[in-house]
Amino acid sequence: MNDNKMSNFKPVISVSDACKLVGLSRARFYQLLEEGIFPQPLYHIKTKRPYYDKNLQIKLLEIREEGIGNNGDIIIFYSPRKKKNRQNKKSKKEHSVLDDYAETLSSMGIFCNSKELSAALKKLFPDGVGGVEEGIIIRELFRYFKSK
Repeated sequence: MNDNKMSNFKPVISVSDACKLVGLSRARFYQLLEEGIFPQPLYHIKTKRPYYDKNLQIKLLEIREEGIGNNGDIIIFYSPRKKKNRQNKKSKKEHSVLDDYAETLSSMGIFCNSKELSAALKKLFPDGVGGVEEGIIIRELFRYFKSK
């Protein structure tokens, strides 16, 4: 490893931070620790908390990159998963809520699309619907569209 990468290491990190460093879950990290793939952490004398110093952090990354464990066994790591865009997840969730409202209202004889619903929600609940019971939201939407 070059000196530039070494300067990015903290003097000590927790086991949780070590898991993040190598891109593994805590469960998988502990499995590999038991198998001897990863080196055992050091322990603080007073608190008995495990930690990894700078040299062990480097060793963890070398094992991850090279695929040869601390015990000499070969380990093949899968590529890390790509993180999904949370904004898309939120918009899909909002969309499904609007679909639920539209379905409920249609069963009550009110037919509207998600655009109309979104506009009505903004008008009826300018501060948002957080903390408002679903029944109240449906009632207010029903009254709104019935009066139109």
